Amino acid sequence: MSAIQPKQKKENIFILIIALVVIAAIAAGVLAVADYITQKPREEATLRVTVAAFKQLQPEFNNDPVNEMIYIVSGDGNKWSVLKNGESLTEYGNNVVTIYPARENGKLVSLFAQTVSPIGYGGDLTILLAMKLDSSIINVVVTKQNETPGLGTAVFSREIKKSIWGIFAGKYQDEENKLAPNPVMDFFDGKIYVPNDKYTLADKNKPDIVPASKWRVSKDGGDFKFVTGATITSRAVTYGVKKIVSVYYDTEKDVLEILKTER
Repeated sequence: MSAIQPKQKKENIFILIIALVVIAAIAAGVLAVADYITQKPREEATLRVTVAAFKQLQPEFNNDPVNEMIYIVSGDGNKWSVLKNGESLTEYGNNVVTIYPARENGKLVSLFAQTVSPIGYGGDLTILLAMKLDSSIINVVVTKQNETPGLGTAVFSREIKKSIWGIFAGKYQDEENKLAPNPVMDFFDGKIYVPNDKYTLADKNKPDIVPASKWRVSKDGGDFKFVTGATITSRAVTYGVKKIVSVYYDTEKDVLEILKTER
């Protein structure tokens, strides 16, 4: 009897390996199918969050910015251009900036712009901002994130603190369309990006004009605010905002040429 034990053990191990491979394959297949089925609902939910933020960022428009959105893409993160018709967006990964035009009675009045900052403490952060046609920032929000609640989220939180008495008094009835203040995020308001080699002596007297090298948190030698204990998140937000405004600076002529026609 002892002579056949090793053979039985080998057979049992072989069967176990096959069973594990089959189970893993089935599990992978189920996850792939679930991801495919839920992809469109997830994309739609993300878009709803973006659209809801438009009115908070810049309420003076009456078109549907999503219907006219364009993509600015880069293969290497350095040279950016408008995505061509028929070209796949997926191959560019996070090297994408989405531009949504805001129009009032057909006239282009401002732009919404969105991108992903991949360097957050919890991974990707989606940054959305509104800016005037001269590229000066109106407002900035974070629409998707996985940062530590109460710590990393303090960098960009726009929650309105409500009191019982305020609720009874009807104080917050219109608050859903307003941005709660946040000192880190509000510091971006009015800022204009310029490359270092375009920064002039006259610009030095205009604190809202910020050269590329200063689009960092002050802890790293830049001009922008950060939250102590959440430096990584602060850097990620500043990185995302800089990404948008620098890309727009490089492609402004092409973007406005596409969008300035009244609709």
